[in-house]
Amino acid sequence: MPIENELKYVLKSSIEDDLAQLEEADFYNITQAYLPSVDDIQLRLRSIAKNDKIKRVFTIKSKNVDGTNTEIEHSLEEDDFNELLKKASKFVTKIRWNYKGWEIDVFKNNNEESYFWMAEIEMPPGQKAPESIPKIISKHLLFSVALTDNRFSSKKISDITYATKLLKHLKKLKEEKQ
Repeated sequence: MPIENELKYVLKSSIEDDLAQLEEADFYNITQAYLPSVDDIQLRLRSIAKNDKIKRVFTIKSKNVDGTNTEIEHSLEEDDFNELLKKASKFVTKIRWNYKGWEIDVFKNNNEESYFWMAEIEMPPGQKAPESIPKIISKHLLFSVALTDNRFSSKKISDITYATKLLKHLKKLKEEKQ
């Protein structure tokens, strides 16, 4: 079972200006849907679109006591994906940028407007922090998410009202620290 040891960083909206100018970054569109969950086990469908190719994935994800995740993924055929999609309740659309081992997500609403920005890095087991944070991320950094902080899952961020309130709260905290 793959164990994910990933840290997340909430970013300011200004990241989008810099992302548009990144030449060495790769990006693709992701649509995620969530099936009814049991206890702490998340069931997710993901469609990844890049260069007119679509990959469909079913994921079982479980949060571990130490904040890491156990994640099992399986590719799906289009028909199977579409049948499961009928049972989904929450949806999220985002553009994911890959840059030097980092993933930068720009969450979009139904009108394709951005409403939340987050970067994450997957690290080797036991590593507590990344060796370095690229300038494109550090200069737009709003909040470093603790490994055990569950407020920042894509499933929760799919609720635009929740995400907007959370972002407003983080901005207020940052202003109070300055």
